[in-house]
Amino acid sequence: MTLAGKSGINPPGPDGAPTPPPSKIGQHLLTLLRLLEKNGFSHDSQMDEIVSCFQRLIASTSRRGLLQGNVELAAKVLADSSFGDSNTSQTSIGSRSIRGRRSTQSQKRSGRIENSDLRIHVENDNGANNGNGMALDIHLTLSAILRVLNSNKFDDSVSGTYVTPAILIALAANFMTATCEFVQTQAVAADPSCTIAEYELVANSGKPILVALDETVASLLQRLERSTGMLHLSSSQGDIAHALTCSLRAEASLVGLFGTKLSRSTAIVTRLAQTGWTALSVSHKDVLRAAAALLASLPFAGGLDRATPSIRWSYTMADFVALLSRTFESIAPIGKYEKSNIRGVNGSVAIPEEIKEWIDSIWAADDENHRLDSFLHLVKGLIFVVTDLLSPHTLEKTGGDGLLAASVDLPSLLSAAENLLSFPVSAESAYFTTKKRLRRESIENGCLSPSVLVYGAANQVKILGHELLDHLQTDLGSSVLLPYAKRIAQITYGSLLTASSGALKNVLEPVNSAFGDNKRRRWLQSSILTRTASVKSFLKYVLTFGCEAKVKQSQLAGISCSRDVSYTERSILVTVGYLVEQLNMGDASDPDNWGSLTEKNDLVAMCARCLSRCLVAGGDYLTVETRLLVDSVIVACLSAATATPKLPIAQSSHVKVSFLDLAIDAASVPWPNGARSSIVHDLNAVAYMMLRDSDETVSSRAYLVLRICDSFGTPRAPAIAVVRRSEQPIQSDTSTASRMKESFEDARVNIQEQEKVSRKRVDSPSQSIQGHQKKTKEGRLLKASSQPIARSPDVVIALDMNEKVKEKLETDGSEERSSSKVKSGLESVKISIVHPNDDEEDIDFPIIVDCGPDKEDT
Repeated sequence: MTLAGKSGINPPGPDGAPTPPPSKIGQHLLTLLRLLEKNGFSHDSQMDEIVSCFQRLIASTSRRGLLQGNVELAAKVLADSSFGDSNTSQTSIGSRSIRGRRSTQSQKRSGRIENSDLRIHVENDNGANNGNGMALDIHLTLSAILRVLNSNKFDDSVSGTYVTPAILIALAANFMTATCEFVQTQAVAADPSCTIAEYELVANSGKPILVALDETVASLLQRLERSTGMLHLSSSQGDIAHALTCSLRAEASLVGLFGTKLSRSTAIVTRLAQTGWTALSVSHKDVLRAAAALLASLPFAGGLDRATPSIRWSYTMADFVALLSRTFESIAPIGKYEKSNIRGVNGSVAIPEEIKEWIDSIWAADDENHRLDSFLHLVKGLIFVVTDLLSPHTLEKTGGDGLLAASVDLPSLLSAAENLLSFPVSAESAYFTTKKRLRRESIENGCLSPSVLVYGAANQVKILGHELLDHLQTDLGSSVLLPYAKRIAQITYGSLLTASSGALKNVLEPVNSAFGDNKRRRWLQSSILTRTASVKSFLKYVLTFGCEAKVKQSQLAGISCSRDVSYTERSILVTVGYLVEQLNMGDASDPDNWGSLTEKNDLVAMCARCLSRCLVAGGDYLTVETRLLVDSVIVACLSAATATPKLPIAQSSHVKVSFLDLAIDAASVPWPNGARSSIVHDLNAVAYMMLRDSDETVSSRAYLVLRICDSFGTPRAPAIAVVRRSEQPIQSDTSTASRMKESFEDARVNIQEQEKVSRKRVDSPSQSIQGHQKKTKEGRLLKASSQPIARSPDVVIALDMNEKVKEKLETDGSEERSSSKVKSGLESVKISIVHPNDDEEDIDFPIIVDCGPDKEDT
């Protein structure tokens, strides 16, 4: 695959290009597919050409759509569809649907479904459009897509022989995804006729393509090996994983595009749900994400029980949250999962058969490591489905504006997130309360041992809990979560505190015996990744709610406070502790900091970003002691960034940028008492040292810091705009953005007019030749009239009479009046702008010959 094919860097060429024109690429693709099938998918040159055609289709469709912005063709498509729906096609559609059902039932027995609907639609469209090339080519392209999806020709005798069909399946699925996404994103365009016409074209062939995609995914899944409830991919099956990912995304896009139009197709929706649950067990992250997206889009298809998408979405959300809790209760019932109160709709949860079989296979597995991998994969898949249900991208993609009656059980969601975040503490407690000789045995009512839960699952489950909590805060927003702000603040602070090192816990909570107990060594909090995830969740909380959730406490870690200390300030204190701990970490082998240099850099940058957002979102509401602590750690960060010898922890480019951003925000936000921060001088000095940094981002940010520091120290008056009349006319005004936009529109109109003129010249060369001959003849006449002529005596007498009349007009002033009338008449005539080379075809204008006397002749 070339670079141009992958990224679409080259726009489509003119009609005279060596590649097939856009109006014939579908026909060319279908011809190549037929030839390739005859050769058994073994012709490399034909395969390369097919891949190139698919890449061109995907690039053009994702940018311009199926119709390429052709409004006239869109009007024809809409007229044909409305005519067929209202008049003669009712009987044919009814008979076609009956024949379709009969053929489907008969073909299900043989295991294959053909596309009779699309074939009939192509024939009807061909007759209605009178052989319109572009419309017919679109239908041929869709027919080629169906041909690829329905082929499924795999050879089991030789491993890897189905690589080529997998590539074609992925390209065909990507084409359908690009088409659906373009229709959905252009639904609010100024002229939606093309979008509506493209939707009609896809809808007429949508169900056969959806069925073909589902059968293709099922055939690909059959090639995988099942073990412990999971479908495993070998190292040589990466192409199958890519084809599965593309096909599942295409199915989700089609379901989102059609929406409730699939409510009567219960069989299709049921099959898609089964396919999604089966694909959820594939041991590949991209396939897992795509399967979760498909399951999250199914509630928007409606159902035969007259349930609206809002009701189905609410039920699906409640069922998945309850299913997540049921999974922990069945496999690892420790801590809060021993007696969980999370249940689905009406106090029960409908567990799909695929999940029941999955859990049973986990219990039946002999190897505990395999049981652990399958358990974590199932938990990850369920959390991905919940986050996709909450994602604004899914709601926009599936028309989620109609979820007006949807309801979310926020206490259950928060309980699920809290249980996931507290899982490491519960796992360590179960580990230490179990005798050493029994730590390798499965826990009561579970199938995993305390040793495996602590060493293999605890921190991974906590990171998944942070992902769920982050999506809750980002997707639902403060307006929905405001009644639960205090609870979320407690959850984030507890996660920050439990992820901190033992030394930092003793500094922050010296009276807490649970954290100061040295008899039982805890080590899960040493992970740098869990600290980064905790700081990120606190950052999401600050951006959502600000810094005003208060609790009653008069003293915190030896800092006297004049008012109550909020959970936000406590979390800020922990974040500052993380930052100071990493900046002053001398021994890399410290057991309290388990992470690589890259992970530590990410933690430092995340802490700096979090403190920056805290200052911007609510720096005025912090206590003076907290603000003093933040400013002091900013000075320490700036010193570490320019220290000699250089500190490895502060030399990364994103760490330097985060330090500069934090210092800028601290200099911009006043203190609670109204004073300005005193770090401007230090910030200016550090910015001068970073001007010549090798990284472009750091250097540009340093220039920005210098400009901001200059604006702090030098008060300036606002700019004065002087309005005056322009001495010379300007072709295009670029003084403001709105005027530049108007100039762009005028330039586009002029370019389109010039293109139309050039097309007319190309289409009618005979007229150009006639115009050229006529102009040549006129030029000869003008040349002959300009030569001196021997005048006869009668002509001389006539000229003398004209001169006398002219003298009379000059004396009585009648010429002035007549000239004024002519001038007023000329002012009312609009003269078009003359462009270069416009006089080549001026065949409609007569010859203008000046035959009047000149002043020199008089």
